[in-house]
Amino acid sequence: LCTDEYPRRADFTPVKAPEGFPVEGYSQMMVVSNDWAVNPVAIMGGGTDEHGKLSNATWGYDGSIWAKMSSNVNNSMPAITGATLVSYCTYELNNVTQVANKKNSWLVMGGRLADGSFNRKTYTSRNLGITWTTAAKSLQLPDYMPAFSGALGFVCTETMSLKAPSRIAKPITEWEVPYLYIVGGNDVNGLLHNNVWKGTITRLTYRPLY
Repeated sequence: LCTDEYPRRADFTPVKAPEGFPVEGYSQMMVVSNDWAVNPVAIMGGGTDEHGKLSNATWGYDGSIWAKMSSNVNNSMPAITGATLVSYCTYELNNVTQVANKKNSWLVMGGRLADGSFNRKTYTSRNLGITWTTAAKSLQLPDYMPAFSGALGFVCTETMSLKAPSRIAKPITEWEVPYLYIVGGNDVNGLLHNNVWKGTITRLTYRPLY
């Protein structure tokens, strides 16, 4: 099993894939830039390897090599196939100031577990998939949303507006709200979903104070 590029650069030679590298059932690939990587990194998660073993790992590609990014320590994401990976945000409460700070995060949702059942939990990572934790209640999918595997997720930003009270000197009257969309995928019977689901964290729809 080798990894390759398309289109292949003239100076690129296919190399043997690392042990455990997924060959099917992995999430969509997402590209991200961050402060501790020289180049943008493409990441994907889960899937099954060439031996049919399910993985809970996150894999990254920096334009040169593939590497397993996830740690086995403090990693609560289960082995999964057909999961949806998306870049979003979470909030972290400062225990001193009691202020919730917005953090860039990654979410994994949907997919099938090792026993064949559908995953109903959302997991989050703030370190590019190195470790995962169970996401807050506000990021868990509602019970009325059907189970899915192999769906695509993406975020579209919408502008919200509100007439501001006159007593505020320089009020915020418009702000951006990131809406998460889940599209397609298969249901419990293996049939394709024909619905589009849309949601956001409720607090993001409130007018910022400053």
